[in-house]
Amino acid sequence: MNKSEISISSQTLAFPSSRAFAAILGLLLFLFLPSVFLGFQSFVFRDYGLACYPMAHFFRQSVWEGQIPLWNPYVDCGMPFMAQWNTLVLYPVSVFFMIFPLTWSLCFFCLIHLFLGGMGMFFLARSWTKLPLAAAVAGIGFAFSGLVSSSLTWPHNMVALGWFPWLVFAAERAWQHGGRWLIAASVIGALQMLSGVPELILLNWFWIFLYWLALFIKGSFSRQTLLLRLTLIVVIISLLTAAQLIPFFDLLFHSQRDSGYGNTEWAMPVTGLANLFFPLFYCTPQVFDVYFQFHQYYTPSYYSGLIILLLALSVALYPNKSRTHSVMLMVFLGIFLSFGDSGFLYPFLRKVFPAIGFMRYPVKFMFIPCFFLPLLAAIGLANFLNLSPEARPIYFRRIRIMGVICAGLVCFFVWWSLHYPLYLTVLLHKSTYFQNAAVRIILLAGSLVCLAFINRVQSVKSARLLQGVLLAIVWTDLATHTPLQNPTVSPELYTTPIKNIESPPKFGEHRAMVSSQAYNKSWFDLKDIIDKTESKDISTYFVGERLVLSGNLNLLDGIPKVDGFSALRLRESQQLLHILYSTNYVPSSNLQDFLSVSHVTEPGKLFNWIARTNPMPMVTCGQEPLFIDENASLASILDDTFDPRAQVVLSKEIKANVTASRVQDAKILSQHFKNQRVELEVDAPQPCLVVISQAYYHPWKARIDGQQTSLWRANHAFQAFQAPAGRHKIILTYEDNGFRIGIALSIITCAGLIIWFWFLKKPMPTAA
Repeated sequence: MNKSEISISSQTLAFPSSRAFAAILGLLLFLFLPSVFLGFQSFVFRDYGLACYPMAHFFRQSVWEGQIPLWNPYVDCGMPFMAQWNTLVLYPVSVFFMIFPLTWSLCFFCLIHLFLGGMGMFFLARSWTKLPLAAAVAGIGFAFSGLVSSSLTWPHNMVALGWFPWLVFAAERAWQHGGRWLIAASVIGALQMLSGVPELILLNWFWIFLYWLALFIKGSFSRQTLLLRLTLIVVIISLLTAAQLIPFFDLLFHSQRDSGYGNTEWAMPVTGLANLFFPLFYCTPQVFDVYFQFHQYYTPSYYSGLIILLLALSVALYPNKSRTHSVMLMVFLGIFLSFGDSGFLYPFLRKVFPAIGFMRYPVKFMFIPCFFLPLLAAIGLANFLNLSPEARPIYFRRIRIMGVICAGLVCFFVWWSLHYPLYLTVLLHKSTYFQNAAVRIILLAGSLVCLAFINRVQSVKSARLLQGVLLAIVWTDLATHTPLQNPTVSPELYTTPIKNIESPPKFGEHRAMVSSQAYNKSWFDLKDIIDKTESKDISTYFVGERLVLSGNLNLLDGIPKVDGFSALRLRESQQLLHILYSTNYVPSSNLQDFLSVSHVTEPGKLFNWIARTNPMPMVTCGQEPLFIDENASLASILDDTFDPRAQVVLSKEIKANVTASRVQDAKILSQHFKNQRVELEVDAPQPCLVVISQAYYHPWKARIDGQQTSLWRANHAFQAFQAPAGRHKIILTYEDNGFRIGIALSIITCAGLIIWFWFLKKPMPTAA
């Protein structure tokens, strides 16, 4: 090879630059979801419509009203909001959907972080391989992989995934170089921490710690320095996010989740390995033409691309770096953990680390292969491009053989799924399977053609054209691997009021209560609406969900209700809700009265609501205290003889502090509710108990005429306090001291980082 050929080769391998890749990635993102990109459609599928958008709506309203939403009184009879962590209240970029119209901005917020993740993977892979083309393949492979693109319906997941490669990129440099990289890794780690996705955060840090441990064992750098840098980053991240972490751990301690909460539901089936080659293997359209595996409904896809998989497998032909072995190990680890109890690793891990029980759905471990397969593909492509002209034909011949094997496996899995179907419904989608498999094989062949010629052409323009075609093929494989992954609806379905209840309950006065039948429905049960319309698409179903007040959709219309949709629930509230929404359970009229239920779902109907005639207001007084062991309090209020107008169940432990008894002449003269504040005026001839049908949580403080008084847990999960004789003004406020301490720590840490960064800009003084 002469000098001119070497020069041309170096120019061709310099494509694309970071700016060019950013433009390519942005264009591909637009082509992937143009209607969402432009605001003509909004995401709606699953948690996005039922929980994420309504919570963002509540968050936005609270901010525009001038308050940080610490408490949400509209769901679960009251629930901590910011402490849920995945609400993104303290995540700085959330200001984006505070400013712009929510139906567009929340979707675009998710797309921004998809773009961010692709760019992060590009820089990480480029640092590993030194080849922009390999990095571009990895960036596209990560951003548009099935598991990442299906996560667009979870804004908090997209935040965690968007920062995932950036944190690895910054942390690797922080261990080796310190200085500003320590600040960068700390800030990025804090931003990801504020996403509120513990599983993804822990998976991210697992690799980062392994890399740190490898450096520590090798002794390539000072072990004392490495230990100091690790400790420093962990401490800085903890302090930067203290305002979020302290309330979160407090809520977690008081929540329904413990080490026994998780289960192996929605694990990846052993046959799921076939889905890495043929994405529709044993998949059928479950709801709205979205294909899911049988018995695994967390994600419609974890397909990483057949071309990505081929390039990743090619690394086995030339594993020239120790890091390659570690990455391959991570891929296999993620796959085997995803099997749940069907594999040996997950049960063993639960025994060794019981805390893993806080996590649900073992299939989430597929995020590990989802991250590392594109990196392996980048390494495989770099291995090929870096070979000498003499060695390249032999290497490519082996890749070609592997490609033929992959294509053969695709054909085999199609044949197997049709001849040995798990369910006969698989046979109804033969044509879809054949078309999908054919596209995969054609694109795989096209990628092999590109690889065959990509280093043979002498023209820079021709070489870059082939590189662009290769990137387009990788994207097309991922963008078309499943018929439909993220259904959308018109934004108007979120903003148009749904008048499903005449004279709906008002905040601070009463609540609506969804029946157990409506609560436990499936998407397929919404037949009343379907029978009245010719449309059977997801828009129709979503209207039905709004009529039912499913999940947190009541937030869109400002209707308070008994249940809700939260990752973490207060333990006692969850215990009550679990009983209330057990299949076919019918709560007593007295219990519904106490819960201030003014409207309930009509028996036998999903969308019809009926008004109740005599619900209690949310604040009552004068009840006779019944001191009962806490373990028996739930059974007491569920008993049909329980009369909440005359009785209130309190713990035996506070009996000595209660002097009030039944006071029939006690009155609530006025009451005014705000999200995080309740103002009351009480008049009683003698000391009396005041009961509020709002969930008890310790940050709530009660003050009578400015003097703080004890607030107790009443009726198992609600609030009560004792008011003295006479007329008094009482104010209850939600005061999260953990949040206040955390804010102070976070602000001080931010100031310290700014000062540290400023001094790092200046050159170190030389010794005299």
